[in-house]
Amino acid sequence: MHVYASNFQLIGFTKSLAVEYAAKNIRVNAMQLGYARTPMAKSIAKTSNPDDPESVLTEMAAAIPMRRLGLPKEVGELAAFLGSDESSYMTGGQYVIDGGSTLPESVSVGVE
Repeated sequence: MHVYASNFQLIGFTKSLAVEYAAKNIRVNAMQLGYARTPMAKSIAKTSNPDDPESVLTEMAAAIPMRRLGLPKEVGELAAFLGSDESSYMTGGQYVIDGGSTLPESVSVGVE
């Protein structure tokens, strides 16, 4: 439950800041990230299974609807877009980049 509470807190904080700073033309958005193939994920995988860390990453990816981990480049592209003039009218939003992991429908898809 605490994970959802912290997400709601992040969303509320983002919206509050967005309202407070909108008149100053300062945009505030939240990026909610899922698992990505980062050095931290690789380190966790190596700790979990030193003999075959790639199998841990494969298992993590299998639980994601897109069946892969995100790439740091993809996360960076979202950040770059949100910081660019192309998103100049976007504020107070939360942008999930997790390969579909948090889609409510994904919990029961394929389960009999």
